Amino acid sequence: MELKKFDIISGTIILILILFYIFNLNFGINRTKSLPLGIYMYLKPDNIKKGDIVVFDVPDKWKTLTIFKNVRNIKVRFLKKIAADSKDKIEIKDNHLYVNNEDYGEYVREIEKADLKISEEGFWVLSKEKNSLDSRYFGEIKKDQIEKKATLIYEFK
Repeated sequence: MELKKFDIISGTIILILILFYIFNLNFGINRTKSLPLGIYMYLKPDNIKKGDIVVFDVPDKWKTLTIFKNVRNIKVRFLKKIAADSKDKIEIKDNHLYVNNEDYGEYVREIEKADLKISEEGFWVLSKEKNSLDSRYFGEIKKDQIEKKATLIYEFK
């Protein structure tokens, strides 16, 4: 019997998940377009900097915009890339959000606008994906809100 490509990929993913469970490694699956789709390994949040992918709990008032909008007492973790820190310039021009003159897309008017100033211990997490729920809505996240760093270990194609 010939093994199909799908069977090999499925088996590999299952083996990876079993190994993670056995060795008690933290991992998660990203199913949104704001980052590459795939399996991410979670690491200690040491030396957080721009460009890092981080895991954090979303503020309660924004949970209503997630798939968990009708669920109470659940921790909703976000997986996002840090795009700016206190040294960066964030501005709105022609209803677009810019970080150091790099366009991150439309700034939605219907939703309360976040404070554009980032504190010394804060970060902005952003995606260029049009419908990404990120700092353009809820503002900065503080260093102490970051639970883990993440790294992509298997990308779904």
